[in-house]
Amino acid sequence: MIEERIKGYINSLEPQHYTNTTEICRIGGQPMYTWDVMKAALSRKLNVFLAGETGEGKTQLEKDILGLFGNRGLFILGRNDLDVRSLFSKISGKKLQALKEGNLDSDQIKELTDKLDYHMFVVDEQTRCIPAVQNQLFNLYDGFIEIDGEVYKIGDGYCMGVSSGNIGNGKYVGTSAQDRALLDRMHVLLDMDNPNFSPNPLDFLEIASSSTDPRVKDATDLEDRTQQIIEIYN
Repeated sequence: MIEERIKGYINSLEPQHYTNTTEICRIGGQPMYTWDVMKAALSRKLNVFLAGETGEGKTQLEKDILGLFGNRGLFILGRNDLDVRSLFSKISGKKLQALKEGNLDSDQIKELTDKLDYHMFVVDEQTRCIPAVQNQLFNLYDGFIEIDGEVYKIGDGYCMGVSSGNIGNGKYVGTSAQDRALLDRMHVLLDMDNPNFSPNPLDFLEIASSSTDPRVKDATDLEDRTQQIIEIYN
């Protein structure tokens, strides 16, 4: 019964907007697609890096994965002024008032945010981050954050990251090479420029004809599947 329930959970994990019917391979006679690779990564808590040029659906894939986690996922836009620690801590108004009144030291005015309870984070355009910012992401992919010398676990046992970027083709200005240590934390790397992983012409036609708005869409209508995904993993 438990195996059947878990199987049902896995089969029901579907994207809202991401479209890609390109067959990667067949396992046991069953066709496998890029979304199936992502579901496998979700089931084993494997970090994923999506490499490729623009227009391959990387960000939409990220958004649909993020949508599976309801309001317990974090979307981070890669940029040079990114401060990862600031995402998990904030200045407390009450503590700030106590500081003004002389009842608190300045290093005590910050408090942790509920983002420590998040289970999924997406770093879009990670290659836009300079090496100093990339270094901040190391711990995030390992499932914890260090703030003022204290280490805090993220996601209570389930924390997974998905990121995207352009690597090594020389076509994009403002990108940085990815640190080897950072890439080593990515358990799955998908070359979205490879015809086996990119949407086919019919997919692009369906995407173009389904909406007059070509922008990436938030997966707002997906059911929060966080607990089901965690149960699959466990």
